[in-house]
Amino acid sequence: EEEGPEPRIGAAGIGENTWAHGKIAYGTNEVGHRPMHSGPHDWLGSGGHRRLRSAPEVESVAAPAVPVAVQWPAALEPDLLACGQGSVAALTAGGLGALVPPHVAAGKAAGSGLDLTLKGLLELGMARGVTWINASLHVVTGSGALATCPGVGPAGGALHCSPSAWVPKLPLASADAAVLLERPEGSPLRAAGADG
Repeated sequence: EEEGPEPRIGAAGIGENTWAHGKIAYGTNEVGHRPMHSGPHDWLGSGGHRRLRSAPEVESVAAPAVPVAVQWPAALEPDLLACGQGSVAALTAGGLGALVPPHVAAGKAAGSGLDLTLKGLLELGMARGVTWINASLHVVTGSGALATCPGVGPAGGALHCSPSAWVPKLPLASADAAVLLERPEGSPLRAAGADG
């Protein structure tokens, strides 16, 4: 054969290519299913960006999880994580840990975790869960006590934890993990425990 098969027309060889005419056909090629949109479609006509980028629904989409370049303190093997104020606290059940600064936690730069110690925690039992609310870490301990550790700052350091006198101990005899849920001001406290 000298010339080969007849050339196909349009996308995937089905139908006429409407893009070049300034119209986009949506849906299938059947006449009843072809709403047309006419007008020019070019990159700069939308300001040089994608149209959906400014939609509020797109802004709230979670980013995919990616490894963050953090230099951890020596021998730290964290059991628990808490996120708050752009930072991440990584803690062992005994209360030793590191605070990952916001620019490192966001993956914008490599950096070191800053030493973080929860003092007074061991008297209440090993940590089973931790929640970061405002500038305080709230730890659910193995004894069921809730410890409040105020003063989480950008430099890490030592936080002095004390039991919350206004909360009775939680029944966590067999729970491997527990968490305190953040709540609006004036709402009842909520906690959850789970067996592993």
